[in-house]
Amino acid sequence: MLRTCVVLGSVCVVGCAHGVSPTVHVRSAIPQEQVASRSGERWFTGLESALAVATPGTTIVVHGPLELRAQVQVGNAGRADAWITIIGDSREPAVLDASRITIAPPGGPSPWPHDDGAITLRGAHHIAVRNLTIVDSPSAAIAIHDSTDIVITGNRTERSFGSGIAAWDSDHRPGGCERIRILGNVVRGANDVELAPPWFERNNEPPHEAISIGGARDFEVAFNEVADTRKEGIDVKDTSSRGRVHHNHVHDAARQCYYVDAWFGSLVDIEVDHNLGERCAGAGLAISAEGKHDAVLERLQIHDNILRDNQGSGVLFGVWGGDGPRREIAIHHNTIERNGHGLPNLGHAYFWITGGVFMLSANVEALDVRANRIVDNRGFQVGVSDRWLARGADLGAVFATAKVTFAENEVRGELAHTPIDVGEGERAARVHEWPLDPAPEAAATAGARLDRKDVGPAAWGRGGV
Repeated sequence: MLRTCVVLGSVCVVGCAHGVSPTVHVRSAIPQEQVASRSGERWFTGLESALAVATPGTTIVVHGPLELRAQVQVGNAGRADAWITIIGDSREPAVLDASRITIAPPGGPSPWPHDDGAITLRGAHHIAVRNLTIVDSPSAAIAIHDSTDIVITGNRTERSFGSGIAAWDSDHRPGGCERIRILGNVVRGANDVELAPPWFERNNEPPHEAISIGGARDFEVAFNEVADTRKEGIDVKDTSSRGRVHHNHVHDAARQCYYVDAWFGSLVDIEVDHNLGERCAGAGLAISAEGKHDAVLERLQIHDNILRDNQGSGVLFGVWGGDGPRREIAIHHNTIERNGHGLPNLGHAYFWITGGVFMLSANVEALDVRANRIVDNRGFQVGVSDRWLARGADLGAVFATAKVTFAENEVRGELAHTPIDVGEGERAARVHEWPLDPAPEAAATAGARLDRKDVGPAAWGRGGV
């Protein structure tokens, strides 16, 4: 005997069986052979209906294309030994079309609907989302709010108004957004104003970044490819802590490839390593404390990355927003080459953020730049802005007081022995080249390897996603 029922407006077909399968299926139209099946499989025509019956250990398999009419809210709870998994079928690719979702304008306290995703995890835990493709979202594609033990792997997002993937501590309570892993995904065309809801002013910029980590703790962002975003590629911001960003490939972004940026308090204990960032219209990697009240960035490790061929600086200490303090930063064994080649404004010789390592901000303490390969960048290789002179006329003494060191780097290319002028208005700066190492031969030996094979997603591949 077969039973057909309606759950939350979707059709459910349940076969006659003595046990209940831990796997349920979603398809826009339930195949006739499943209607006639006695296998005990449960089929739904909507993802929300499948989630309504999911319990710890359930796997929800999505088959083929699916049109979304509203943001899918995931608030389920798995267990450490029984995760709930939402996965696209390997034979019938799960392509979720979000273009018909209506997004209400912001009102009341955040988070607002445009900061949610076509798939939104809120207050959930022990949930895995795998092998889905989400296209044309008028919000984010995948958004995680105040959830713990979440794995987002092997998904693809194409064209979204907000982030492709984002994780947020939205309620600002202890344990709000922890143990988040974003692995082996492809994010393309994020932050596109052309996908904005009708109420959004098109001359404003879209929200957030292609992959945004806002206030998460104990997180990992790895083996992802990010391309063609209209803003930054991967941004770790707000009060995020104890996280690692590694083996990603960000390219052709409209701003920075990678960004680490404090807001609302302390951003601490972040490691950025073995990434590739290239051909972006901003810096390869920017380090800022934009928040104007109590924002501070501490204990940042940047190593074994390749940052090349970007229009802006290879590594930039930014002055955006509050230009707050940055402390205990190590930059070592990176390859920083051919950056700063963006077109300058009329009447200027250089792009406004040029060079290899650009210390535009002087609000930096305990910085060690060591054993990097910094070559063929435009204007200068390691530049110090005249903001540092406000701390004292003797730069050597200023650096000693600030505990800023530069050693064992391989440096080749244009050098600003005579200070150069970059930017204009509030962003204008006169830049001085940092004095070279006394023994460049030793520096070249100690520096980053010329031909790295251990950066970007190719070091792992997506076969295991």
